[in-house]
Amino acid sequence: MIKLTSHGGGEFYFNPERINVIAPSGENGLAYIEYDQDRYVVIASPEEVVRKIMEYKIRTIQYEQYLQDALMGGDWGKTKESKNALFHLARLEDNQDG
Repeated sequence: MIKLTSHGGGEFYFNPERINVIAPSGENGLAYIEYDQDRYVVIASPEEVVRKIMEYKIRTIQYEQYLQDALMGGDWGKTKESKNALFHLARLEDNQDG
């Protein structure tokens, strides 16, 4: 999940796989997104939203691979690093427990 702030100030968690459209909203620094059947204007540029989605997808794949490697006796450090990056994208840094 990625966390975005709406133009009205509310914070929402979005599943990147369900965002259908990302476009400039017409106001400087804001993006219009379609999520399933709903529409939101968020306080982020379209490029920033796309960057977060791409980073989420890359980190999710990395986490899965690093976890498999760690379970087979590999390095747990890379697994934790990827997990921390995913928490950062969801802005959950303060809620991590290890």
